[in-house]
Amino acid sequence: MDPRIYNVDINIIACVHSFNCLSGGEEGEEWGIGGSGEMVWHIKADLTRFKTLTTAPRSVVCVGRVTWDGIKDRVDRKGDKRFWVVLTRTPSAYSNEEDVEYISSFNDVYDISRREGVGVVWVIGGRKVWKECFSLITPDKVFLTKIMRSDPTLEIHSKTDCYATFMKDILDRSYDLHFVEDMYEGAFYYKNLVYYSS
Repeated sequence: MDPRIYNVDINIIACVHSFNCLSGGEEGEEWGIGGSGEMVWHIKADLTRFKTLTTAPRSVVCVGRVTWDGIKDRVDRKGDKRFWVVLTRTPSAYSNEEDVEYISSFNDVYDISRREGVGVVWVIGGRKVWKECFSLITPDKVFLTKIMRSDPTLEIHSKTDCYATFMKDILDRSYDLHFVEDMYEGAFYYKNLVYYSS
């Protein structure tokens, strides 16, 4: 399916933790994300960036059901410009709500974006949703927050699944790095990275 037919931009947005940087080497780097739909870390500036990117202009946000269950109670839907699309194997088990729709196939995102008059789709994870998206198309851009150093008291490594490591090869093979920004917040040092498809 070619998203250009629908005049819609498909973007990936992800926040990962680079574990090899903590142990001091480049080789064998792994990218971790929160397990079981939970956010293991909270970086205020990154959460603000996420909301800014996904709300202006009005956009469709595509998310897996486990990830949605983990964030839905924290999403301020009052006046929200986002239309949430939740990917699940059993959409009939859930009731659609205002600006929330459950689907079983990523391809349905195109019809929803056209119906809603939206030109931008953000794919925010988790791993299965990112993999399905990459298997079908080459998303236009990837907005990556890469945490290089974090608060050791959070014991992040023990609470994190290295499910995002597969993205490294895809970015190296099919994307060009267009933007790098070093960021600091408390004990966190991270990079805002933006990749464009080659």
